[in-house]
Amino acid sequence: MKIQTNFVRSPLRTARRLAVCLLLLCAGLLVAIWWLLQDGSRLRERQVVLLAQLASGAPSMPTPSLPPDQALSQTRDRVAAVNAQVRTRGLSTLTLLAELENMLPARVWLASLHHRATEGEVQVLVLATQADLLYGLLQELERHPHVAQATLVRATRPNQRTSDGLVQFEIRLKVRT
Repeated sequence: MKIQTNFVRSPLRTARRLAVCLLLLCAGLLVAIWWLLQDGSRLRERQVVLLAQLASGAPSMPTPSLPPDQALSQTRDRVAAVNAQVRTRGLSTLTLLAELENMLPARVWLASLHHRATEGEVQVLVLATQADLLYGLLQELERHPHVAQATLVRATRPNQRTSDGLVQFEIRLKVRT
């Protein structure tokens, strides 16, 4: 013989837990209300003092004195000169690398990149297995909208400088501003 029973929890136990939680919540709210009322009374007292200072015309903070107009204009000129020296022309190096990555054909590698951003000039050293690939790259660089001028500075044939048989091109680019 098998007996199955279903004991139901007493609702009184759950009601006690709920009542304790509600009491704790009410106590927390009462503490928060008391704290806000105390803080409000302190703020009202401080407001009266500040309004009295404002009405008397006594500044609580001294006003800073500015240098003469000539010194301000000299400072402005120095800042403009520094900004002119630091300002870059044309593309950023990151944008330039992304553009070169898209233009380089297969079996062509970028060996060196020297970006003189303030002069708007880029010097690129490119290696390839065949010279035709590099001539095609040079023509593509000349047609690029961000490049004002693409000049082949030096071309090295295999076995002259490199022992691995790669053709090396040094290209100078003038970036449009």
